[in-house]
Amino acid sequence: MKAEIRNVGKTFFENLYDGVLMVDAEYAVQYINPAYTRITGITAEDIVGKPLKDICPPAHVFWK
Repeated sequence: MKAEIRNVGKTFFENLYDGVLMVDAEYAVQYINPAYTRITGITAEDIVGKPLKDICPPAHVFWK
């Protein structure tokens, strides 16, 4: 059942028109959807596993 739910969630995010970036508890990027790549030009290979602080400009930092 968990795998089915995970697949539904993945399908949902992959078909959104809006860009989605997901991070883990340490703010490392874990997932971006195709719309994020279309909007920003940044691919999953470019940022997955990297800290969010390396991606977002300092003006958008909300964690300390």
